[in-house]
Amino acid sequence: MHFRVEFEGHPSKSDVMEALAVLEVAYDSLCRLFDFRPKNKMSLVLYRSNEYQGMGPRPEWVGAVYDGKLRVPVEMMRYREIYRPVLFHELTHSFVRAMTHAKVPLWINEGIAQVVDASRTALPRPEGAVPTLDALTEPFVKESRSDNAERLYWYSQRMVERLLARNASFVYFRDFIQSMHKMGDEEALQKFYGVTAAQLLDEVR
Repeated sequence: MHFRVEFEGHPSKSDVMEALAVLEVAYDSLCRLFDFRPKNKMSLVLYRSNEYQGMGPRPEWVGAVYDGKLRVPVEMMRYREIYRPVLFHELTHSFVRAMTHAKVPLWINEGIAQVVDASRTALPRPEGAVPTLDALTEPFVKESRSDNAERLYWYSQRMVERLLARNASFVYFRDFIQSMHKMGDEEALQKFYGVTAAQLLDEVR
C-alpha cells in the first residue's frame, strides 16, 4: 500500500511479498512511534549487483542502503534474522528524510535507526579509538574498514540513547530533527536537549 517496488533480474514472488509485508508492519509501527505519516509512497529496490541503477562502488561491509530509495540486496531475504531489522533500519532513514527535508548529522540519523531496529543494542563497546565528531557527521559509507564503521555505528547509537534518556518521547525527537530545517544542529540540540554533540560524545566516551 505504501511502497513502489523495483527489482533487478527475477526475484522470487515470496521474497518480494515478504519484504513488502515486513515493510508494511514497520511502516505502521513508525507512524505510531513518531506520530507522523509520510505523504508519498516509498520506493523499494531489490538488487543483485553493486552497480544497479548507478549506485556506484560501496565498501564490502555495506549491505542495504537508503539514498532516497530503500535498496536491499535480494540475497538478504534468505536470512529472516538479518533482513527484518535491516528493513526497519532503512525505513527509519526514509521516515527521517520525509519528516525533515533537511540534512541531519549522520550520528543522529544512524543512531535513531539503530535504536529502532534494536539489532546492535547489546553489543559491547568496540575496541579502538573514539571517533571524532567530524567522522560521526560525514557519510559512514566513506569508511572502507568495517572495524572503523562498527565504531561509528556504536557511538552513534549510544549518543542518541543519551538524548532519549533526557526525553524518551519519539514525537519530541521528531520535533527536534524537524527544527533543524530552520536552525543549526547545535542550536537544536541545545534547545531540545540542553546539550552539545561534543558533550554527548564525552558522556558516551
